[in-house]
Amino acid sequence: MSFYNVTNPTTFSVEQGNKISIVAQGKMQRTPSTQVLAPSAAFTLTAQQLIAGYLLINPQGASRTGTLPSATDFVTLLMGPAGFDISTGDIFTFRVQNLNSGGNNAVITAGTGGVGTVTVAPGVNKPVIIQVSVTVVAGVTTYGYRLLNA
Repeated sequence: MSFYNVTNPTTFSVEQGNKISIVAQGKMQRTPSTQVLAPSAAFTLTAQQLIAGYLLINPQGASRTGTLPSATDFVTLLMGPAGFDISTGDIFTFRVQNLNSGGNNAVITAGTGGVGTVTVAPGVNKPVIIQVSVTVVAGVTTYGYRLLNA
């Protein structure tokens, strides 16, 4: 997982092997972990799984599609108690490795408020790059995101 904040560029990630730590203003924020999934049907990913930063997916029986959380759930988690100051244009990444050795793709698609789909072929390790948008109109805040490498 990596996060770049356009309004606070002192937020960055440090990668060591498969472990990536988030540092903001000189303080360690998170050290994400690996999540292992073996879906036999379409599945939904949680914001917490994305924050984990590294998804190992082994689609069972056929290509499987994982739907990302809603933009509201995702951005709300990023802004949580130990979270970040989120602005339009901020970039968040996590990695997906498809462990399948056959022809089963791992497909990641945007949830409500998001746009885009990323396909990860068998045996491939690929970043999923998300750009966040925050819109305020008449005092109402709306969150969105798009997958940049769709």
